[in-house]
Amino acid sequence: MTAVSAQACAACGRTYPETDARARCACGGLLELRHGAPPETGAALRRRFDGRRGEGSGVWRFAEVVLPSAAG
Repeated sequence: MTAVSAQACAACGRTYPETDARARCACGGLLELRHGAPPETGAALRRRFDGRRGEGSGVWRFAEVVLPSAAG
């Protein structure tokens, strides 16, 4: 997976820019949003997530993998 987000067809794998408004691929398959991996991995990423326990909504503790462009 690349470092940027993109839409990918679940049926054929064709990709489109993340800002493309279409909901279906040219083949008719549904598109899903795929994000690239965050720059940190393994133990470093786990430490970051663990350090956010108790900070607001549980899902945003994992910001780098939920919405990478908003992480920081």
